[in-house]
Amino acid sequence: MRKIAGFVAVAVILGCAQAAADPVVYQPEGCDFAVTFSAPPKRTLLKTLTNRGDAVLTYRAELQSDAAGKLTLLRAECTAIPRMGFVDDQILKGVMDQVGKDEKLKSPRSFFERNKLTGTVGRLRGRREIDSKDVTVELRRYFGDNTMLDVWIGAETDAYPPAEGDAFLKTITLKGKSLF
Repeated sequence: MRKIAGFVAVAVILGCAQAAADPVVYQPEGCDFAVTFSAPPKRTLLKTLTNRGDAVLTYRAELQSDAAGKLTLLRAECTAIPRMGFVDDQILKGVMDQVGKDEKLKSPRSFFERNKLTGTVGRLRGRREIDSKDVTVELRRYFGDNTMLDVWIGAETDAYPPAEGDAFLKTITLKGKSLF
């Protein structure tokens, strides 16, 4: 009987460990995008106002890990912006420059690239301190029909880019279609 009880206890512990490591698809209601985290992320809801006075809701999911003693950060933010309108390359670059200032990034560098499904993608890279560690972070901003997705990837500067970052980016979908 003890052997069976011991086996059941081990099976339950292993089952819990496996459940904690199962991938989690993150797609808030109404979001054009989905992204998959390797483990359950911390979720928050942010409320802000645009300079026009529109209420904006941002659904955030964040996962920090400390694999092999090195900090890694993965974050996705889905935002519905009323009357978002057209955003051209120059406007987007200006917005990304402002995000770098707002986030107080050291040595920020913004640029953009093209994606086959979303068109222009804003990118921003810089450094910041997280948990007393020098971390390089990168933001990629994608636009859907109704929402905007910000994806942040970070790692200690001497370990950037993290292997998890590339895998995380490859899980992004827009209305079920992979961006990559």
